[in-house]
Amino acid sequence: MVPRFVDQALAGEPITIYGDGSQRRCFTYVDDAVRAMLLVMEHPDTAGEVFNVGGCAPITIRELAELIVRVAESRSEIVFVPYETAYGAHFEDVRLRIPDTSKLEAWTGFTIERDMEDVVRRIVEAHPARAVHRPG
Repeated sequence: MVPRFVDQALAGEPITIYGDGSQRRCFTYVDDAVRAMLLVMEHPDTAGEVFNVGGCAPITIRELAELIVRVAESRSEIVFVPYETAYGAHFEDVRLRIPDTSKLEAWTGFTIERDMEDVVRRIVEAHPARAVHRPG
């Protein structure tokens, strides 16, 4: 979802949200996920254990799209597409997806280092289109 929103924002295309945008999600930057996995692999007692890895600061899909538009300095509008149009009449979305990372933190001391704005900024700055498309 984040890469698609960034692609759309940098291309000046509408950002498409399925549903009303109030769904809440947690996102994790790859550097944080890799660091978590390394901590688990290096811990002497984690063999055979299961850990959730994820961000802990939920954000709505609408807030995410607005953040990406702002950070990318985009003029993209945000467009809402009803679930029924995208997925059919019987689709049900999970409104809230927040990982329980308490076991990971207790065993390894892991915490997320980057907030969502920093994550979005890094993705936007690293995007190939950023080199050729500067809004203005």
